[in-house]
Amino acid sequence: MAKFKFRLQSVLSYKEQVEEALKMELAQLQEAHQRELLALQELEGEKAHTARALQREEEREQLDLAAIELHVAYLDILEEAIVSQTSLVQELEERLTRKREEVIVAMQERKALEKLRDREAWRAALEERRMEGKLIDEVATARFGRERSIL
Repeated sequence: MAKFKFRLQSVLSYKEQVEEALKMELAQLQEAHQRELLALQELEGEKAHTARALQREEEREQLDLAAIELHVAYLDILEEAIVSQTSLVQELEERLTRKREEVIVAMQERKALEKLRDREAWRAALEERRMEGKLIDEVATARFGRERSIL
């Protein structure tokens, strides 16, 4: 008999493409988030290193005010960079959350269409079996009628 053809196959294919594109965007965002998080950690490490250097400078018997001022100024710059980098990381986290939600919605839409396709395929197979049974009954009835008329 005829092969089942899902009437919304083009829509399902489109939904699959959208889902894949969203997953790729999510992966790129995750990579950017990791990169910026690493940059933040490096800034924090540099700040800790500079703070220790400042503390060592302040513990010396002979204070070098220029070196202390330099460390303090550098710490201020690092603190501003950390605030900026923290903001960037938080923004990427928010974008990641939104993108994950988009991926979930796309997956749900695709799965709904797949369930519909599977239900329609099941119904088509059931209808085909019913039609085959009806055809077999008609053939058997016709054969019985011919055999009876011959006798």
